[in-house]
Amino acid sequence: MTLFMDRALAERLDAALVAEGVAYVAAWRRCRPEDEPALRRMGGGCLLFTGADSPVTQAVGLGMAGPVSDADLEAMERFFVGRAATPRVTVNPMAHPSLVQGLRRRGYVLEDFEGALVCSLNPEQSRTCTPAGPVATPATVSPPGQARTPLEPPRELTIRRVGAEDVAIWAPTIARGFEGLQPGTRPGRMELTLAEVALNIEFAESYLAEVDGAAAGGGSLAIHDGIATCFGDATLPEFRGRGVQSALLRHRLARGAEAGCDLAAAGAAPGNGSQRNMERLGFRVAYTVVMLTCQSYPRA
Repeated sequence: MTLFMDRALAERLDAALVAEGVAYVAAWRRCRPEDEPALRRMGGGCLLFTGADSPVTQAVGLGMAGPVSDADLEAMERFFVGRAATPRVTVNPMAHPSLVQGLRRRGYVLEDFEGALVCSLNPEQSRTCTPAGPVATPATVSPPGQARTPLEPPRELTIRRVGAEDVAIWAPTIARGFEGLQPGTRPGRMELTLAEVALNIEFAESYLAEVDGAAAGGGSLAIHDGIATCFGDATLPEFRGRGVQSALLRHRLARGAEAGCDLAAAGAAPGNGSQRNMERLGFRVAYTVVMLTCQSYPRA
């Protein structure tokens, strides 16, 4: 199937993002109720709060169902500022122009970019899904201008699904891999919480990659309305450059196809290593979303 970037695709991807955000807050409430997670639906999107310093705390999906009024934005700001959090809004380029216009009038500034990547799935891909079995390591690609130097693949790379009972190995692996911390360094509380919550998200699955029995990295998969969304990827520094993330991506693409999904989605910072790994497996950038914040809004 050939994918064309249009409003229908953007709306479908954004609806999956909103559903995952709702599920994320529910999972956070189960894992860390002391953080007082909160959710409010607004104009086809939702406002997510899982702590003032949490990267999950943001507004998603605004403007996808139509115009956004100043009253909507005022209510959004009260939701976050009332919880001592900076208002942050993820803006889809297909959102109604009133959203960006309103945020500009209110002094919002650009904080970050993220590429929304997609690829088509087909039933043939499900044949490559081999739970808990050896996984072939894909070839590496050298930077432009350099000779290609194959890296020695792990002698035995396996991938297995994990659950809440595996949090003791899963959480520090994902948190340390995400932060790029060397062995012996303890990750921060927020990173550990993000990893733990991933194991408890409704309609999501998490997978741990192991090399010769040692945890090497992991990633999660949300299956919703025919879309398989890969998220939460992390590889420990000592295992990077050996095909761990690509193997995890292949496994989740196969799992998505097996579950009947016709589309896979993922997010990545523009031009980073994760995006390159995704593009080698057939992903392409559908569009770029931006994060806007209002640092000057008065605190409650």
